[in-house]
Amino acid sequence: MITTKEISIHKRNELVRGANPYSLHAQRLGNAIYHHIQSSNHFESIPFKIEVQNVVEIMNLQKNNSYIDVIKKSLLELTNPIEIYNPRVLELFNKDKNQRILWKAVQFISDAELVKKGKTTYITGQLTNSMRILLAHSNEGNFTPLVLNTYLAKLQSKHSYVLYEYIESYKNDNNRKSKIGLGFERLDKMFNLKGSAKYKYFSKFLPLLERSIEDINKNTNMYLKLAVDKKQKQYIIYRIFEFKRKEPSKTIYIEDKINKETMYNHPDGLF
Repeated sequence: MITTKEISIHKRNELVRGANPYSLHAQRLGNAIYHHIQSSNHFESIPFKIEVQNVVEIMNLQKNNSYIDVIKKSLLELTNPIEIYNPRVLELFNKDKNQRILWKAVQFISDAELVKKGKTTYITGQLTNSMRILLAHSNEGNFTPLVLNTYLAKLQSKHSYVLYEYIESYKNDNNRKSKIGLGFERLDKMFNLKGSAKYKYFSKFLPLLERSIEDINKNTNMYLKLAVDKKQKQYIIYRIFEFKRKEPSKTIYIEDKINKETMYNHPDGLF
């Protein structure tokens, strides 16, 4: 059933800022499952069960006649693991005080099914124990509030989806940061490019970021501007809180020394 009511989640910042291997549709489905688990406090070990029609709007599949195939492919993706490097997150899994976990691979779901009962089709699946631990701790520490069926549903690419969540995660910080620095290594991991030959050099990220920012500025309540610091090899993203929608977002090239007082390049994702 399609609803105009906002469908929202609060998502751990470590998940938002971590390496993301999933396609746009898989990210949307993952957030839909996240919403179901979180809204029902469904952290026990029994399988979850969600009506397919309840995720169609979040996944922006209302006009896609092959939405069942898209959901199948997305569920398969969500059985693939993500990598965790962040020491603070790894401590959630550590049961032995005499050891320290250095790295962990975590699946979002361990299995999934599509089942039909009467005229209704359901997604059923099982969260992995590790993901259940992460979701169960969603009310602790810092988190990012996200509305799934409005702005996020309109974004056109995986990269703009990841970037929107990432920038939004800093709005909730004490300083309400409006300027964020992104270096080569951060971008490579955040977009899960894994050293792709296409993005071998710092300059190659520019068209990707420009397209993502154009998508975000056009389809969401967020307005961003991009600057390039060639000397420091950083892209700087400015979030403008008061703006005119018609104002063009042109890339700025910084030649002078930057005031780094409000520059951020945080190592606090999952990697």
